[in-house]
Amino acid sequence: MSKRTTFNPRIASEMAVVLVVALLLFGYLRGQQEAVVTTGDLGEKVIFAFTDPVGDDHGPGNYRYPTHPGFEPHKSLLDLLAFRVLTAGDEAWYELDFGLITNPWNAPEGFFHQRIDIYIDSRAGFGRTITPQPGANVTFAPEYPWDIWLRIAPWGGSRAYYLEKDGEQLVERRGITVGVVGDRTIRVVVPRETLPMPTEQWRYYVLVGGYDSFGPDEYRVVTTQGGEWTFGGGTDANLDSNIIDLLAPKGGRHSQAEQLAYDPEAQTGAVLYPVGNVANQEATPWLIGTLALLVGGVAAVYWRRHHKAEA
Repeated sequence: MSKRTTFNPRIASEMAVVLVVALLLFGYLRGQQEAVVTTGDLGEKVIFAFTDPVGDDHGPGNYRYPTHPGFEPHKSLLDLLAFRVLTAGDEAWYELDFGLITNPWNAPEGFFHQRIDIYIDSRAGFGRTITPQPGANVTFAPEYPWDIWLRIAPWGGSRAYYLEKDGEQLVERRGITVGVVGDRTIRVVVPRETLPMPTEQWRYYVLVGGYDSFGPDEYRVVTTQGGEWTFGGGTDANLDSNIIDLLAPKGGRHSQAEQLAYDPEAQTGAVLYPVGNVANQEATPWLIGTLALLVGGVAAVYWRRHHKAEA
C-alpha cells in the first residue's frame, strides 16, 4: 500500500510565510514600475518625479565650495533635493528643489548660484552623447542620447534647444521663463509651442553646477586646491566634471559617485546615465526572474519538508 499523505501544520505554516513574502516582494517591485502620473491642486499633472539624496552637493564625493562669503554657508546651495516634470494646460513645468537658494547679487530670476542643464532623451536612439559646449565636462551613455536641452542660468542665460531630425542642427526655441517659486524651488516654464509636451517615456539628465559668467559655458570650474571663486577637491588635469550635484539614485552602479568618477591614470572622465519612468520598465525581466525564484523556493520547501516527514 502507498503511504498516506497527512497534513502537517508546520509545513503548511512555513509554506505560507514564504508565499506571503514572495507576494509582498512582487507587489513592491511591481509598484516601483508604475509611472508617476498624478494631478495637483491646480489641475497640473505630474508626469515624472524623482528625489535626490540630501547633502550630496560634493560631486563624486570630495568637492568643496568656494571660500568667498557669497557662497555661505558653503553647503546646500547646489544640493538638488527633487526634480519634477509637470504639465499645466499648454505648458510644461520643470521644477527643481534645492537645499537653499540665495541671491547675493540680485539676479532677476531670483537665484544666482545655480547653473543647471536638463538634457532630455525624448526620442529613443536619436540624439547626441556629448554636450554642445565644453563646461560640464561629461559625456552621456551611448544608449541614451539626448535631443532636447534646457540650459538654465541667471542673468537671462536660460535657453531651450531642440535637435532637428537630421541630427545636425540644434535649434534654439524661444519662449521659456525661469524663476523661483517659494523659497527653494526653481521652475522652468516651457510653452507647448516651444517644445513637445513631456510624456512618461522621456528620460532626464539633470546636472547642477555653480554659475560663473566667465567660466566655460558659464560653469564655475573645479580645481585641485579650490579658492575664493573656484570649487576644490578635483583635479587640474581637466578630467573631473564641474558637476556639483547630479540627479541620480542613492546607491548602485548609477549613483552620483559612480557616474561622476574619473580616472587620471586611464584618462577617463564622467559618463552619465539618465533617470526616467521607462528605466523602471526595463527591470521587468529581473522582476519576473525574481518571482520565479521565489515560487521555486516555495516548491522546494514543500518538497523537502514533505519527504522529510514521510521518511
